[in-house]
Amino acid sequence: MKKGRIGVIIPAAGRGTRMNHYFPKQFLPLKGHPIIYYTLSVFQAHEAVAEIIVAVEEDLQAYMEENVVKRGSFDKVKEIVAGGKSRQESVYHALVKGKGWDWVIVHDAVRPFLSQSLLGKTIETVQEHEAVAVGIPLHDTLKEVAGQTTIVKTLPRDHLWMIQTPQAFSFSLIKEAHEKARREEFEGTDDASLVERMGKEVYLVRGSPLNIKITMPEDLLLAQAIMEIGDW
Repeated sequence: MKKGRIGVIIPAAGRGTRMNHYFPKQFLPLKGHPIIYYTLSVFQAHEAVAEIIVAVEEDLQAYMEENVVKRGSFDKVKEIVAGGKSRQESVYHALVKGKGWDWVIVHDAVRPFLSQSLLGKTIETVQEHEAVAVGIPLHDTLKEVAGQTTIVKTLPRDHLWMIQTPQAFSFSLIKEAHEKARREEFEGTDDASLVERMGKEVYLVRGSPLNIKITMPEDLLLAQAIMEIGDW
């Protein structure tokens, strides 16, 4: 297996408007801690992770430092950078700060239920394939709709997966992909899409239904239930 220095990027500069809350969703409380606390805890605990860089809104950098990083004793967090206007730009701001990294893991700030085993599998796989996305097969029926009211057709789901994070890449590959996207003013839906458009293969690792992204108010209820289970 290849070795190398692994850095983690946590883009956390979104305002989370769909949560209908005045405060960014990554800082909302979940069982006594901000959601992002649990996310950082996963990477802090994994021995293969060398550094973490978090991207937040500029006016929340001090808040992040005092209320999350210091209180949680997250000594692997080496820098808190100002995020950009988009998630992609925030990742890039963090990416250029990564020094001496061979591998990069990008993970959503509001996916707090990443298991150590799935993280380990992602790390193991990226060292073999250079680009990895985590996802789960789609089980629901998909419909193409016109005008939000009329079904046009049913889409085959046999080859459709819901993509999660983490996503992991060789440092040189993802930096090249981001720089190419910036030059061409391309905005992707995730980091893997930037690599895909370069004609590079992104390997898929099966994720977990519990690796949820907390986006809507009802997601907080599900997150609380997962916390009660206590094993993900």
